[in-house]
Amino acid sequence: DRKRLREIAVDLEEIPRQFFEMFPKEADYRLQTTVVAFRNDKNLMLFYEPDARGKPKVGYIHTGQDRNYMAVNGGQKRRRSVYHDYVHSLMEPYNLPAWLREGLAEYYGSVQNERYLVGDYRTVVIGFPIYDHGRLVRNPLVLPISELFGAREYAHSENIKTDVFLAESWALVHM
Repeated sequence: DRKRLREIAVDLEEIPRQFFEMFPKEADYRLQTTVVAFRNDKNLMLFYEPDARGKPKVGYIHTGQDRNYMAVNGGQKRRRSVYHDYVHSLMEPYNLPAWLREGLAEYYGSVQNERYLVGDYRTVVIGFPIYDHGRLVRNPLVLPISELFGAREYAHSENIKTDVFLAESWALVHM
């Protein structure tokens, strides 16, 4: 559907534009990204395996030395996870702590898909609130700040500690 493809194109232009406004030091570092949009889950899964739970992914990023490749499920309305990975590819030259890398990836990856027409221009809301993160941060299971700041590396996995790490990192960046 052309509307979804247009949304993906606008998102993928706006995310790096706003990111590089905030981090201009490395603005000359911009690897080209080739994007392949698939019509639906079935078509995407012909080229990429489902996640560990057997669910189709929203998309994925393959980073290379001279070019990045992104495969996106054009049929999905919410693409935060693949945008999260895309932001990681933009941060490649920056030496940032794990909590800041993840917080920025969550922040810039949370694009509001509804567009508001303003004259001839469309506005894109980046940093849209992630309500699940907001609920987790109010949970008594929050990580101590020393553990959050002390994390050297971060591995995505399916557990509550991972979710809390992402939520706290996002909340700090969002503030």
